Amino acid sequence: MALAAGLRAGFWAYTGRTWEDALITVLHSENFYRGLGLTHFRVDESLPVHGFTSPLSVLIPLAGDWLKLGFGLTLLKLASLVAGGAAVLYVFRIFQAYPELGTDLSTVVLAAGYVAVEHHQILWGMAGMETQIATTVLLASIYYCRAGSPVMLGISLGLCLLARPDFAFWVLIVGLWLAVQRSWRRLIQTAAVTALLYGPWVVFTSWYYGSPIPNTILAKSAGFGLWWRAPMTLWEFFPQLWQKSVGAVFQVLGPCFGGHGTGFRPLPGGRAIAVAMLALLLLARRQKSLGLLYALVAVYTLYYTFLVPVTFGWYTAPLAASAILLCAKGAGDLLRAQPRLAWAGAAVYLGALAWILPTTFTAERNIQQIVEEGIRAKIGRYLNEVAAPNQTIGCEPLGYIGYYSQRTIYDYPGLASRNVVAHIRTDPGKGLITVLRRFRPDFIVLRRQEMETYTRDNDGGFLLSEYHELRRFAVDQRDRQRLLFPDANIDTDFLVLKKSL
Repeated sequence: MALAAGLRAGFWAYTGRTWEDALITVLHSENFYRGLGLTHFRVDESLPVHGFTSPLSVLIPLAGDWLKLGFGLTLLKLASLVAGGAAVLYVFRIFQAYPELGTDLSTVVLAAGYVAVEHHQILWGMAGMETQIATTVLLASIYYCRAGSPVMLGISLGLCLLARPDFAFWVLIVGLWLAVQRSWRRLIQTAAVTALLYGPWVVFTSWYYGSPIPNTILAKSAGFGLWWRAPMTLWEFFPQLWQKSVGAVFQVLGPCFGGHGTGFRPLPGGRAIAVAMLALLLLARRQKSLGLLYALVAVYTLYYTFLVPVTFGWYTAPLAASAILLCAKGAGDLLRAQPRLAWAGAAVYLGALAWILPTTFTAERNIQQIVEEGIRAKIGRYLNEVAAPNQTIGCEPLGYIGYYSQRTIYDYPGLASRNVVAHIRTDPGKGLITVLRRFRPDFIVLRRQEMETYTRDNDGGFLLSEYHELRRFAVDQRDRQRLLFPDANIDTDFLVLKKSL
């Protein structure tokens, strides 16, 4: 627990990392105290925009911003720091409650060590996302399924729903498990507590936003298609399946880097280690009493592989923290008669994850300084100076530009705009350019490669005839080479366009 908290505090102090989605969320909280409502900036929509997904990711900042405007993001990071240590504690408690997972200390240390030191278990929460809290409450609910009272299980499941709406699948799994066991009293008590905790949020969002379904979920489902629906041959299908499952979901079990937000890049040996850990999970001796864990991992693997249009890295951290429990069991089953070898294996695995942290921490610091603060925050501040309060901006990256510009954004796929989502549904498949053509914002922010692509097509002709270039923001080539996997970062060269009179 001390190691987990220390690494998170060190990451925070050294990198200063803030993920752009965190800024999307905390802007709702800050706008609430500015008197604008719990919403993103908007000029043409009557109802507030539910432009965040996780309730806790805005409820915690609301508490912080109540104390001091701007403290909300800091409070969310503080909560993630504490939750990092708590996640380790719940891993130990899970092994106590589920002795079938293994009773050898090396097995426990392997799983708890992963939760403590793996880079992305640290990154997302300490960059201001709800990910660490979601991971911790999921682990807590696993523990309370076996060892806790119905009240504690209901509280943990309610917090799961407040952490992430898609944890509804897990709540259903637990409910079915209790029903199969005919634990009717426990099922009713658990369901009642869960409903009491989560129900008020459903009522509030239905009244305030007009629907309990976040606009972000509607936007992503409208703007991004499912990969398996695209026409492809069998030889194309299986590589895609491998990438969408192992590459996007389980690569994080081995040393890798996903700090650019464009997928995980394996570090040396990382792909082989991830596959080996996945093999341990699959080879673990099946036991009926662990059916809950198997169901959790199976359901969310299928969900992220086939039903989520884009599996962003932070989606999978709670799943990885659950899967590592079964990976550790597989290692324990395999090496039960070889305790020294089991300890050696755990040490090598955790050592491989810890060895890369100086590299990945430095990489995150460079991204923050060179790209986030050096480019995207500057664009937002610049637009705050040159754009009038009632003027609009069109772009794909919403977080930094929206937060610092404090202007209405027509983003793609419409995370902060119902009007954009409604338009995408009528004109799907063409991406950002169709949004810009439809809404004709006063300013447009495009990556240079986007501008080149759009102006080669007939769809982008209006960019040349109706807009002119105002300013370019680009990373110096020497700074670009300081980035780890520089080609994986798509935010190093932007053009700001203004509508011509």
